[in-house]
Amino acid sequence: SELGLKELDRLESKITLFPNPCSGTFNFKSLDQNSGTISIYNSTGQKVYEQKVSGLESTINANGLENGLYH
Repeated sequence: SELGLKELDRLESKITLFPNPCSGTFNFKSLDQNSGTISIYNSTGQKVYEQKVSGLESTINANGLENGLYH
């Protein structure tokens, strides 16, 4: 499910993404073992990547994304 602002604020301290900036792959760490989905959006709001994750750590391959800012 998508998060509202209150849920996002609550999760902010539980999620770490690194390195930033990224040069191809980056790591996702969470304090929560629940599964979920990571979505990446470009600067125009278009979803350009989605990956299901579960557990405490995942690696995300962003090699197919053009250089730019993502949310």
